[in-house]
Amino acid sequence: MTAGWFLRCASCVFLLTTSLNVIRPMVSYRALEIGASTAQIGYVAASYALLSFVVAVPTGQWVDRFGESRFLLGGAIVMTAMAAWLAVVSSVLMLGVAQAVLGAGQIFGLVALQTLVANCSPPDQRDARYGAFAVMGSLGQVTGPAVGGFVSSLAGGGTTTALWASVTFLVGLVVLAASLRRWPPPSGVREKTPPRTDAALAAMVRILRLRSMPQAMLASLAVLATIDILVAYVPVYGEANGISVAAVGLLLSLRAAASVLSRLALVPLLRWLGRRHLFLLGLLLPGLALLLFPTTTSVPLLGVLLAVAGFGLGLGQPMSLAWVTRAVPADSRGIAIGVRLMGNRGGQVALPAAFGAIGGAAGVAAIFVALGVLLASSAGVVMRAPFDADAGGS
Repeated sequence: MTAGWFLRCASCVFLLTTSLNVIRPMVSYRALEIGASTAQIGYVAASYALLSFVVAVPTGQWVDRFGESRFLLGGAIVMTAMAAWLAVVSSVLMLGVAQAVLGAGQIFGLVALQTLVANCSPPDQRDARYGAFAVMGSLGQVTGPAVGGFVSSLAGGGTTTALWASVTFLVGLVVLAASLRRWPPPSGVREKTPPRTDAALAAMVRILRLRSMPQAMLASLAVLATIDILVAYVPVYGEANGISVAAVGLLLSLRAAASVLSRLALVPLLRWLGRRHLFLLGLLLPGLALLLFPTTTSVPLLGVLLAVAGFGLGLGQPMSLAWVTRAVPADSRGIAIGVRLMGNRGGQVALPAAFGAIGGAAGVAAIFVALGVLLASSAGVVMRAPFDADAGGS
């Protein structure tokens, strides 16, 4: 345990992300099989973040107060149950319900993991460890769509077989989470400070008053919502243009592989460009690529555009996460992570539904144009963010 606790945590991130990236494209295909419209697919995609938006801040408070282990294990169990349910669901409404509970399970596990690393790592190791988390998450984003597309195409297995495949990854997550039940780990350096007990609303206000926090949250939710909408609508674009399920899976994996590269290069890029300019790069690159996306149906060209988008999208999340955990005292890290995730999930609720309505009115191509505009607008806000030297070093 002394040498392996962080490796187990990073493995949990990989299994969690891989399973989600098997599940979520398959949910779009399942919705198409059921006969869902473009707008309904947007509502199903938005449902994933609906319940987690409500529980994110309370989860952060509970983790600060009661510790991380029960929330990681509970989240893993909830996600496993919902993946199994999605494999047998046959209505659009139940797809939405199962996705909502799946999202809440992910919040439990994610807040627990991120808070554990913040509390049990020396300050000079947090950036590297969150960078490792980001890389493992990106590897999961590479593996998940490729596995889902491959398994679904085997002997006509379809979405049901792919969704059951996701359950196997989640069973592994449950096993790893159970193995981390002795917390904090012996190698940890947990800071001995009592948790804050202020009400959820007061805690949110306190966190949001931190310098440049609103701008960092905007960049974070724009990037995360864009990734979610791509996962939901690249399959729809492919279906509309005769692109196979396996090819779509590879396209989504290529986007994630480019994110791995950008996250591996994150520390030198941050030293070279600074936080403000790196945030801008992470927003403007994918914005331009997505504006061009609906101009072609060529799989190689779509792959290039998604790789460019993926490189930019890979930068924002680990930077904002490391900055948030450095900006708050030890007794408030769970709630700060919860507030950040609540903002992300708010974007994941509102934006897919709005973009689904855009797609329903103007066609699926309009969704990618709107994403490009969203990212460019977010870059304009970030350009004016007060990222001073202290906040910008993470």
